[in-house]
Amino acid sequence: MFNFFRKKECIEIDVNRFNAMLIAVLEKLPSEYSIYLKQIKEGILQDIVPVIGDSDYFFGVSYKREVIRKYKKR
Repeated sequence: MFNFFRKKECIEIDVNRFNAMLIAVLEKLPSEYSIYLKQIKEGILQDIVPVIGDSDYFFGVSYKREVIRKYKKR
């Protein structure tokens, strides 16, 4: 009736493909975004997970601690 317990289909996102897409986008942006490009190329992203909510188009990322520590503001 209301489909409260309906199982949503999960979108699986490959981290390598996502990194390649981010690199392609960041290379087109002005140089002020170069720090993000450097972080992505160093492999800062560990995993990409879908976020359960009202929309199927949100996702979260987890980071590699050893890479993110290099960029932590002190």
